[in-house]
Amino acid sequence: MSNTHRRYFLYYTVFMHLRGYLLVTLLIGVLAALFFVSPFLQGLFFIVADDTSSYAAAHTGEAMIFFVLLAAISAMILPFSSVPIVPFAVSLWGMWTTGALLLTGWLIGGIGAYMIGRYAAHPIIAQFMKEEKLTRYKHYVSDRLTFTRALLLRFSLPAEIGYAFGLIQYHFVLYIIVTIIAEVPLAFLTIQASDAFVHLEFFSFIGWIVALGFLMVVSYILFRRKRPHVA
Repeated sequence: MSNTHRRYFLYYTVFMHLRGYLLVTLLIGVLAALFFVSPFLQGLFFIVADDTSSYAAAHTGEAMIFFVLLAAISAMILPFSSVPIVPFAVSLWGMWTTGALLLTGWLIGGIGAYMIGRYAAHPIIAQFMKEEKLTRYKHYVSDRLTFTRALLLRFSLPAEIGYAFGLIQYHFVLYIIVTIIAEVPLAFLTIQASDAFVHLEFFSFIGWIVALGFLMVVSYILFRRKRPHVA
């Protein structure tokens, strides 16, 4: 296969790998564009934000716990499924508090996905694969999953990859470190985009969304290229 064909194949695999995230990003961009050009939608948003603010002010603890739980659940399914409520959270608690809550929820969800992969998925897969073969496969993968490659993989697949880390029984402490390092910039970009949304800064909002997608795509490309050499 020529270098040109390899490059096109890489771009194709990147698209197929991240198509769900790209479609979600495109949908968010389209809905945001409608919001920014519609005074009605803007007014509706701020009415809901005011009502939510009144409730959250009277039930601050419950509101924060609910937000963290929603972020945790989204981290186990699709990491940006909680994004629509982040602007409301930013308008309620500000960027820093919302960022801390979002990171806490994502970390809890990441740990949950790891535990499910390690203790629930393993017995299911063991029904279809001999224990010796499964153990050999886990060692093969984990031995070649360096810290750098694990970090790149976590950047490019923020949600479902937690199950895979648990399945191969990747070192739990290293997994937590990788997860925190990967999720800090993802949370930062999400919060910045939400703040721009709240302040009706369209181009700033699109810029942060593009930066988020760019980070994920580049991480996956580097992960694909940074394959360890097998002796």
